[in-house]
Amino acid sequence: MPRELKGIFPMMVTPFKGGEVDVKQLKFLTEYLVEKGVHGLSMSGSTGEFVHLSEKERILVSKTVIDAAKSKVKTVPCVGAMTTKEAIDYAKNAEDLGADAVLLPPSYYFLLSREEFKRYFKRIAESIEIPVVLYNAPLTTGMTIDSTLVGELARETKTVRYVKESTPDLSLIQRTVNLRAVKVFAGLDHLILPMLAVGCIGCMTASANIIPEQMIAMWNYFEKGDEKKASEQYQKLLPVFNLVTGGGPDEINFVQYTKEAMGLMGINVGLPREPLLPISKARREELKKALEAITGKEMPTKPK
Repeated sequence: MPRELKGIFPMMVTPFKGGEVDVKQLKFLTEYLVEKGVHGLSMSGSTGEFVHLSEKERILVSKTVIDAAKSKVKTVPCVGAMTTKEAIDYAKNAEDLGADAVLLPPSYYFLLSREEFKRYFKRIAESIEIPVVLYNAPLTTGMTIDSTLVGELARETKTVRYVKESTPDLSLIQRTVNLRAVKVFAGLDHLILPMLAVGCIGCMTASANIIPEQMIAMWNYFEKGDEKKASEQYQKLLPVFNLVTGGGPDEINFVQYTKEAMGLMGINVGLPREPLLPISKARREELKKALEAITGKEMPTKPK
């Protein structure tokens, strides 16, 4: 039986050094997050810049994280690709490497018809035995996986069992939760607690790279039914959540914010790959102040 997915899952960044994947730092980051108590890890997703990685690099990232995690936490590689064949190859590779599940976003660039949309997901889901986490990310893909389609895929396949919702539409999330055929993860940092309140079973987010302990504390309060403390912790973390995925002019800059924040916290993961550029000095200072308020510590001037 596959291990159940639940709790706090960082959407891991991909560290770079000298223009290449920094395998040593990726191992360190994996071990660091496991030590902090996260419940799982998802790699080569949006925060991991999967669209900027070669096939060889994506497989390297998945293997490195799965091996370094040593089955202590659940691992969920992203297997999204432009073509169905590529996505199937990534999914089968993830299964062979020992992943617990795969994260599957839509194919991108071309806007698919509903029939194409469904067939893409279904063929990939039917190619493997481990669970599939459908990834609804309309802000970056331009397409929405509605609850009706989720229900059909859950009924017609054995592996579609989870959805990661990176939409601010709480009514859509509630409809998906109400299906009961799948379990739902929150995918937007600034809406984590409202999403948990409507029935999500955890979160897969960028901020869990940055402040894993604080997010686990929020999760633990929520799980124990202490709504007051969960809300207080959420409000404390909200300034960072808002900067990472809170909307406004930088709402699609979560990769840049996450990497900058990790550097401020003392973990050097390098710069995002171009065409993405680092955040401005003014935004960096805003982020630095938000992190200092949460941690009670002055941020180091240089990352480790």
